Amino acid sequence: MTFRVRFMRNATTPLSRVRVRYNRSLTSAAMVNAFTDEDGFVTINRNNRARRGIGVEVFAQNPVVTAVTGPMNAPVFFRTRMREDDVLGTPANARVFFDFAEQARQVYEKNFRPFTPFGDEAPHGNPDPTARRRIRMVFPDSVPGNASFCDPHAPQSQFPMVHLDRADSVNAAGAPITATVAAELAHAVHFGTLPAARRRELRGRYLVSLIGESINDIADGAPVGRWDANDEVSPLMAFVEAFDLFSTTFNQSAGANHAAHVADFFANQAPNLLSGVIASGRDVPGAVFGVIFVDYAQSPGITLDAAVEQYINSRALTFGAFRRRVRRRFGATSNEAIQLDTAATGRGLL
Repeated sequence: MTFRVRFMRNATTPLSRVRVRYNRSLTSAAMVNAFTDEDGFVTINRNNRARRGIGVEVFAQNPVVTAVTGPMNAPVFFRTRMREDDVLGTPANARVFFDFAEQARQVYEKNFRPFTPFGDEAPHGNPDPTARRRIRMVFPDSVPGNASFCDPHAPQSQFPMVHLDRADSVNAAGAPITATVAAELAHAVHFGTLPAARRRELRGRYLVSLIGESINDIADGAPVGRWDANDEVSPLMAFVEAFDLFSTTFNQSAGANHAAHVADFFANQAPNLLSGVIASGRDVPGAVFGVIFVDYAQSPGITLDAAVEQYINSRALTFGAFRRRVRRRFGATSNEAIQLDTAATGRGLL
């Protein structure tokens, strides 16, 4: 038999593109996994009818992220029973996890999917909901501190895991803070494109850098983990955080489509951010952001799509490495190499 069920966050908001799991039949242990559509509907294919309804598990998971919680980082889900044409709600204590997953999906759809390195509904091209190679978001984070961050190669999943701290990931009403989700998802999407060996290497360097910057924040009396585009960090942190800045800035772009978002990014959002960047050099996130995603991206023969593609596919972790790989890929006398050097010179990276 085949019928449809609708899953809702509340009376007006559907659970879009979330994973549901149910038994194929009363006599089979085989499980069926499916995603709801944008309106929260899922079509159930069941070999036989259950008089009391069919048991179903609804996960705070979509093609972009899986929400997890607790000391074991367990997937978040709730159980319910469904019958034909049911409209089923979400328990109040689970809503924040579904909200984080949906926020991440919306950020990915706007900030990353339209660009060449991505394109698929799943960031790293794996639509299997049970796959290990998936971005996880843990909330609330149990790591000491008061700042969210992304582990490039979490031991449990061996893939990026976003740690969401209560201090900077939810507002006073308990709703996700979009800027935090946009920032940390950028890291997870970026790190997920790197080979496993590269992620393992990066994990040590990146987490040590995070700790080091936090110590500097404490010494300076500044909020821990809340450096901005104008802070002097390490070349590694500056390059990695530049993509964070791209995501949070692009996410503010207005418009009805991707072309309008790009236009507003260049006309308004990026200039607003860069107006506060005074320092220059390879160890300043704002300067690296300005060179790659603003100046270079607007150079003759270059586009924002090209800049994002080159940033991701270079697999570089510092601006110096990125520059060398652009020159190796296109040639030292290519338009790409010349335009990148011109942009870098203008912001003190060369």
